[in-house]
Amino acid sequence: IRDICDRVVVLEHGRIVEQGPVWEVFGNPQHEVSKTLLAPLQHGLPQELQNRLHSQPTAADAALVLSLRFTGVKHEEPDLAALFGALGGRVRLLQGGVERIQGHALGQLLLAVQGSPLGAEELRQRAGHWAQQVEVLGYVV
Repeated sequence: IRDICDRVVVLEHGRIVEQGPVWEVFGNPQHEVSKTLLAPLQHGLPQELQNRLHSQPTAADAALVLSLRFTGVKHEEPDLAALFGALGGRVRLLQGGVERIQGHALGQLLLAVQGSPLGAEELRQRAGHWAQQVEVLGYVV
């Protein structure tokens, strides 16, 4: 990766495979080479949490785990109070971080939503009002 002012160029064997504003390439890399180079900056699901994750709720008090990615498309930082209020129930931050690159908010949050009256798909859709990519990872107790 080579930085040219406020743009980045990704090369593979001397050929440009991706280029664009730094925030855009870092926030949502499109080419496999870019994804591979930026992978160490991504925070995966902690092993301890992965071991407890199930595809279906295993108890009445199971919490739905959501992964929210912020790709920088929206300039503003996520409003966590509004997000948590829209999801309902008890919302816990399991892991994550949001950084600003060139005035754009980039990052990922892992949330556990417990006791919400909403179903998984409705929670995913609501979270999508703040994050550009939302994935339901499963349930934990």
